[in-house]
Amino acid sequence: MNNNNSCNVFNTLSILSQSIVIVLLLLSASILPAYPAVPEPRSPEECPSIKIVGKPSPCEVEQQQEISKEVKFVNLYFGDPNSMLNGFPVKVEVAPGDGVATLIAVMANSGAFELTGLRAWLYLPVGFEAYGRGENEPAFDTYDFTVTRGGTFYFEFPVRVKENVALGIHQAWMRVEYYRSNDVGLHFRNFNVEFMLTGRSIMDASVESNVIIPGKDNLVRISILNDGSAPASGVTATLVSTGSLLNTGNSVWSLGSIEAGASKRIDLMLYANPNLANTLQGIQINLDYKDSYGQHRSAVMNLNLLVRGSTSSADLRIASDTYIIESIRKNRLGITVSNLGDEDARAVEVTVNTMALSSTPLSIVDGDGYYKLGDIMAGASKRIELSIFASSDANNKTFDIPVRITYLDATGGLHSLERSISVYALGSASIRMYDLSITYIGNEPNLTGYLLNEGSDTAFFTAVEMLEDKLKPVVGAQYIGDLLVNSPLPFNIPIDGSAADTPGLYSVRVKVNYKDALRNAHELVLEGKVYYSPARVSAMEKGGSSSSNPSLLPSLGMQPTVSALLIGVAGAALAGYIAWRRHSKRSRLEEARI
Repeated sequence: MNNNNSCNVFNTLSILSQSIVIVLLLLSASILPAYPAVPEPRSPEECPSIKIVGKPSPCEVEQQQEISKEVKFVNLYFGDPNSMLNGFPVKVEVAPGDGVATLIAVMANSGAFELTGLRAWLYLPVGFEAYGRGENEPAFDTYDFTVTRGGTFYFEFPVRVKENVALGIHQAWMRVEYYRSNDVGLHFRNFNVEFMLTGRSIMDASVESNVIIPGKDNLVRISILNDGSAPASGVTATLVSTGSLLNTGNSVWSLGSIEAGASKRIDLMLYANPNLANTLQGIQINLDYKDSYGQHRSAVMNLNLLVRGSTSSADLRIASDTYIIESIRKNRLGITVSNLGDEDARAVEVTVNTMALSSTPLSIVDGDGYYKLGDIMAGASKRIELSIFASSDANNKTFDIPVRITYLDATGGLHSLERSISVYALGSASIRMYDLSITYIGNEPNLTGYLLNEGSDTAFFTAVEMLEDKLKPVVGAQYIGDLLVNSPLPFNIPIDGSAADTPGLYSVRVKVNYKDALRNAHELVLEGKVYYSPARVSAMEKGGSSSSNPSLLPSLGMQPTVSALLIGVAGAALAGYIAWRRHSKRSRLEEARI
């Protein structure tokens, strides 16, 4: 039994001692200062070439220890995390004052185990500061994936590049912590690292003189500039497009290297047709080059050239015969193009901007709005006719019809003028007369009927007057109010019953006077036919019976006295309606005037 107790005490002490050792190891790993686990390899100058046979030198010992470390530093450069090449961010040029940029630290696992839980701190030199961190704090990043044996990985350190930082190599210090996959111990490495602030190459182009002369070859000199802070190498300029100009020279130039702030020149030979005078022409040049990292870059340069033209003393004006067109009708609009200048205008062309008209109630009919007028001598003019249709939506509105006039001057220079024609779309009344008849009011015959406006606008202040014929009126013009569109308006005109002595169809003419929306007066004469029997009037005057003249009474089966009474009532009702209609029209007119 004593032996068993002795064994238990020994086991307990052994377990306790192992636990103490593990605790001490963990505490030492967490409180030790950030000193290199193994010094960095010394430069060749520090390692003597004299060697003791059979015994490695201190430099060789340190180098062998260095090889045994798991984490290796590969490279530190500015990169674009959003653009990858071969699994790593693409290198980018960064210049002083660029603001926030990303330093990429490429690392490798050269050990025998997988690595996890990697994190790194980058202590930056003067002129750089960690973005999103406190003052003087290092930049920080983590790598959340497992790194296999022989694998590579990288950290991203966002930093702010300040103004006035010197270009060239800058020194930094980096600490990396990690875990091996086969144990729980924390490992770390410290590195003295360096990175390059390259500056940036910015390519641009400019034209020494952007004015060219039509009708001849023009030497156009273009400067290719490097406005950046880093050199561009292997620069090639390619003329891609010359617009309407003709290239009669080279189109590709090899310029070699262009240092920061320097430039090189290329010469173009361009021909401009005389028709291009007074126009702006664009050319496009592609620049291909390599940046500070030897990566291929390209830039597109767009330049404008002005084709010069002679000063023209031709003065082309445009005018229309009238500014009023009618809606819901095809209008023939006469247009005169006059040359009021001292120089002839050749090859004159007039184009109506139908695209602009498409958003209005106006439209061009009988053509496309394009007219060739030929030459217009100084002081002369030519006419064209424009067919325009205005819909009902154009009623009583003003519109501008845009017109472009182009012509050539004496030297072949092309000129373009923008003009416009203003028109007013006037709504029109189209009046017809119907349902003519002879009615009796107070034993007096009256010509009654209706007026209907089938136009696009109201006929204001309408008045009717019966013109003298075989049937003669006993009154002059009568005001009946405003004749609205599609709203019939009755009229009643007393006539002289003794003027016609035989029954039958009689031709009548009624003159209608009205005003449009511009208060222009209009007059028209409407014609029709009406049946009239004068014997009916004489019979009523004599007080005779209906049997003396059967045609006087309608076949209503009534006595003459009753028929006369009914006719009188109907006439009174019609007269009352006309009086009420006139009164309401006058009231509306007075309200409108107020």
